Parts: sequence; C-alpha cells; structure tokens
Amino acid sequence: MTRLFKEFKYRFTYPNVSFIYETVFERADVEYLKDYFNPEDEGFSLRIIKPQKDTLLHDFLRVRLDLDYEYFEDKVGNREIIEEYEKILTTYQVPFPVIKEYDGLDDDDNALEQYEEIESEHINNLKELLKPVFEQIVQESFTILFGDRMFLLKLNEIVASVIVEIKKVDYLDIMSRDGVVKRASYIPEWLKSAIFHRDKGKCQVCGRDLSGLLFLGEEVHYDHVIPLNLSGTNDPTNFQLLCREHNLSKSGTKVMTSERYQTYW
Repeated sequence: MTRLFKEFKYRFTYPNVSFIYETVFERADVEYLKDYFNPEDEGFSLRIIKPQKDTLLHDFLRVRLDLDYEYFEDKVGNREIIEEYEKILTTYQVPFPVIKEYDGLDDDDNALEQYEEIESEHINNLKELLKPVFEQIVQESFTILFGDRMFLLKLNEIVASVIVEIKKVDYLDIMSRDGVVKRASYIPEWLKSAIFHRDKGKCQVCGRDLSGLLFLGEEVHYDHVIPLNLSGTNDPTNFQLLCREHNLSKSGTKVMTSERYQTYW
C-alpha cells in the first residue's frame, strides 16, 4: 500500500491550481481551451475510448504549465527566471549548479554579453532539472482537482464540445455514431477503487451509502457524469459513484452530480 503514497510539497501547486481553475471557469473561450483537445492526437483518442491512468486532465495540466512558464520567461529577465527556477528546485530538494550574479564592475560589452550567455545556458540546465519537478506539480495538481466534481464537470463540458463535432466516418475506431464515443468494454479495477474512495462510497446525488457496511443490497453504479450520448468520454475524470435509482434516472440523457462533500467535523 505504501506505493500509493507520495511526498507532495504543494508550495507551487496551489497557485497553479488556482490559475487552472480560473482559466477553465472564466476564460475557456478566450483561451480557446477546445484547441487543447485534438481528435487527431492519438493520445486524445486513446483517453476518450478507454480509461487511462494518465488522463485528459494530466495532459491539460502539462500543456498549461509549460505555456505559463514560457509566458513567464518572455516577460522577465534572466535573473528573475533563475531565481524562480532555483526556488522551485530548492522546494523539491533537487540539487542544482549555482552561478555568480553579475557584479556590474566590468562595463565591457563583451563581458556582459558573455555573462548573458552563461545565464542562458544556466537557465537551460535548470529547465532540464525541472522536468521531473513539473511532472510532480502536475500530479499534485491532478490530486487536488480530481476531488472537485464541479471542476471536472466543466472540463468535461469543454471536451464534450469537441466530441460533439466528431464524425463517425472519420473515426470509426472510437465513435459509435456522430458525436458519441463508443462505451468502454469494462471499467478497470484501479479506476473503480479510485472513484469509490474519492466519493466515500456514497451516491453523489443523494448521499446513500453504497459500501455495504451499513445497508445490504445497494448496487454500486459507476456513472459517466456527462453521458456518452451527450458526447461524454470514458476518461477517469468523467466518472462518479451513483446509486442504482439515480443512475437509471439519467437514462443517458441528463448530466447529474452535486457539490456535496463530507466535512471533517
């Protein structure tokens, strides 16, 4: 079981999550978020047809993190970039080389130019060291956002706006008809376990206990939040736990979830 525990830092994760949250809810159209989900991308097709541990949300977080830091590099100088990257590496306890700051004592243009080249090379070295750190920030961000059903609903609505435009004739291997992805042949046990524990073994609409510890005979339904008929996908971010009554009442034509969460006291 220890393999399921990872050491998270969160120092740079919460600002990232906050920005992602704002982007998805308030700037989806301005940021053209639909363009992040390309049906011609093999990875996208694989994720929507069959649950993958590396989800659509993971991919989205990676792209946004890379773009955000590219934007950051365009707006500030080398020294600010170095300070930011060294701060991240320090937080995640990753050793890195250090260069001296330019003291400004030598006004020779060649000396300054040489130092700027040293800075640029140093930044490239730091970026190589940051690759696994950024991947951890992605995983930390996913862990937070996977627990937010309203965020997942909004993200899957954006994905659905892409799916609805896909024609079966162009994607016979993944589409059952125009705008509708084929149903996954099965839900893997790792996903069932993750959804069950995330949703605390309760129907996410009525709160009915489905664990079998308090009541017998309750059926556990792993439900597509956005039904496949409404251009939902088989990505793990589009699943929730429902009781039989509420799952059947959706009839593949309704989007149904809630903002009910268990408090600690």
